[in-house]
Order: sequence, then structure tokens, then C-alpha cells
Amino acid sequence: MKVKNVVLGCLLLAMMLVPATSCNESVTYEALDLVPEGINMLAGIKVNEMLRNWQLYSELEGNENTEEQFDEMRDSFGDEIGIDVNDISSAVIFARESSTDTMEYMGIILEGNFADQDLIDNIEKETGNKFETENYGNFTLYTDANADAAVAPLNNMMIIMGSIQAVKDCINVINGELSRVSGGVLDTYDDMGNVMLKLAMKIPQEAKESFADQPEGDMMPVGLDSFEDMQSLGLAANMGTQALTIKVNIEFSPADSAAKAAESLETMLDFIAMMSQDEESAELIKGIEITTGGSRVYLDYEISMAELAEMAESFQEGTGFPMIPSGPPDMELPEDFEFPGWDDDDFEFPDDFELPEIPEN
Repeated sequence: MKVKNVVLGCLLLAMMLVPATSCNESVTYEALDLVPEGINMLAGIKVNEMLRNWQLYSELEGNENTEEQFDEMRDSFGDEIGIDVNDISSAVIFARESSTDTMEYMGIILEGNFADQDLIDNIEKETGNKFETENYGNFTLYTDANADAAVAPLNNMMIIMGSIQAVKDCINVINGELSRVSGGVLDTYDDMGNVMLKLAMKIPQEAKESFADQPEGDMMPVGLDSFEDMQSLGLAANMGTQALTIKVNIEFSPADSAAKAAESLETMLDFIAMMSQDEESAELIKGIEITTGGSRVYLDYEISMAELAEMAESFQEGTGFPMIPSGPPDMELPEDFEFPGWDDDDFEFPDDFELPEIPEN
């Protein structure tokens, strides 16, 4: 799904692009207080806690594969951004998406230890950006107009980076020239609690419309019309040393669309699990709990760190997850199995449909 790609892209960028130097060392800031109004996506990641727990799990379990995955992830980020990822404590990410394919307006506020005076040079070297320097709102701003990229070091503990206007808007918030984020996106973000990773977003109109505009011939196992009524999504994830827990809240309007969407999700997951030839993958899918309350659909999921490590390894090997071939051997659908939102007419062939002629031997 395109929205999912947008969300995954935002979280990845939080780790992949980081610059730094120092500015006003006497002033400290709260990252969330710098996020400008008018955004429709907000995320927060406790980077050091996430990496620490993954490393602790690897050491406790003595698992060479997970230790290798941790080291490769940490080193690859360092190679990409020119900074030790262990110096990053947290990241706040925000965006204003005009469509599901593009994010021209995006910013990342990083907290950590950024005292190295060579970091800007390292960023230029690793990312290929060619920065020009300007003074903006009493801060030094590094910009690359060709790449629409900017870096604004606030002090040794905080950096803002992203598209040029997004970074400038954070500085405008600091100087009282622009209001900070408020309203539905922030409310959803706060509702997700104090967790390792959380995300809140207002669903773009283009994404909602895509559920109604499925191309003819798409063999979707469920009707998706109710997903047009999605308004917002919240996600919270906590990683301990033994398990990862994920909670998702999806807000619908009108409220009765929530129950319809939950039914479609349950049927879709049952179908995927049933079609999987990998029993472990099927069991993981079945572990997703779906409930409703008023205008919301809730998804709850817990996966052990061992299962997560296996999943990460399968992606690395290119085997993917889940496996969805034509179905397990001798699979038969139950007699009472139905796809919500479909009727018998959906399976009728066109009037002019003809089977190809089979030549005789």
C-alpha cells in the first residue's frame, strides 16, 4: 500500500540522514515544541533505547545472527550519514504529504551528542550534498537547493534537517513567527502513550480514494469500500529484550465503517494465513488481534524477538514474509467461507469471454 511506503520511508529517513554542528549552547529545546503547524504526519523514535534493547537481546541469547544484524545495521547507518548512530538518542519526524507518492515537506529533529565540528563535512561527503551557508533567524542554516535539503544545528544536543522550508519553519516556531503543531495529529500522537516508537497521521485523500478506485480485474479477497472512511491512524511499538508489541488505532467517519473495516481485515488476514505454505508465518498472522470500539478499529500484535530476528533474516535473504503462493497442498475453502463486500455477480465472466481453443494431439 502506498501509505505504508510513505510511513516506512519516514521512519527510515530518521536514521539515514543526520547532520550536526553547534549554535546557541545556552538554550535547550523540546523537540515536539519545534514541530510547525499544518503537518499531517508525526512520528517519534527513541533510537538509543531501540538499539540498546536489540543489542541486549543479542547478547543475552548469544545469537550470532542477531549480533551480526545489529552490527550491520549500526555500521550501515554510520556509513550513510557520517555519524555514529550511538550518538543519537531520539528522533521526531514530521511531514506534510500532498499525495501518497511524495513528501516534498519533511523534517527530522534529532537529539543526542553532536559536538563533532567535522560532522557537516562528513554529511556532505557521505550524502553528496553541497551545502551553502546562510544566517536564518539567528541560526546557521546549511542548504543544498538542488536537493531541497537543509541542516540547522541548534546546539551540541539538537539538529534539524529535512526539506528547506520544513527546517526554516521549525526556526520560525522557535522565534514565535509560526505556531507549533496542534489539533488532531498531535492528539493522536499523544494518545499513543510513552513508547519506543509512535506515529500519528491524517490519511491523505488520495489514499482514501484509492480504495474505491481498484482497477478492474484486481482479485481482492474482500471489499475495501469502508476504508475510504479512514480519517487518521496511530501506531505505537515497544521493544523489550524478549518481545516487540505493536498497537494500531484507526479512526473512521462515519463510525459504522469501523465495524465493516474490521470484518474485512479479519477476513483478509484469515485468507492470507490460509494461503501461506509456511506454518510459522501463518501462525504469526493469526496472532494479530482486531477489535472495535465506537469509531475506531484496534489492532494488537506481539512478536517475540526470536521471531523478529527470523523475520529480519528472511527479508535479508530475500525470502520475504509472508509466503503467499497458490495455497497449501489439498487446501479447500470451507463451505460457509465468504468474502465481505462481494456477491456472486463479481465472479461472472464477460459476455464475450471465450476459452482458447486447445489443439488436438
